[in-house]
Amino acid sequence: MTVGETRSLAASIRRRQAEGVMPVISEIKVHSPKEGDLLRGRAPEDLAAVMVTLPVAGLSVVTDLVHFLGDTGIIRAIRPLVPVPILRKDFTQSERDLDETVDVGADAILLTVCLLDDGGW
Repeated sequence: MTVGETRSLAASIRRRQAEGVMPVISEIKVHSPKEGDLLRGRAPEDLAAVMVTLPVAGLSVVTDLVHFLGDTGIIRAIRPLVPVPILRKDFTQSERDLDETVDVGADAILLTVCLLDDGGW
């Protein structure tokens, strides 16, 4: 893969289905307001490396700092280490957030529609 090249999450899901495997997107989340520290001392890079030894269709990385103590730096760190698409999961609110998603190396982004106003961007 070259720098700036994206991996298709949709294609990865279809590939897993064709293999007869349930397409799973595994998630890396640092913290949960209810459960606390979810990494329990593990480095996100190490966790990602283990996750991709299984037939996952992609990795979801929660980057929201306020509620989940996430960071886009996690995507930057794991991008060169994993062969699967990376989905950025955050409370995306502006075009700037979309640009940042591309800049950090994510292949896809989850948009929470209820946060968007009717005026669009």
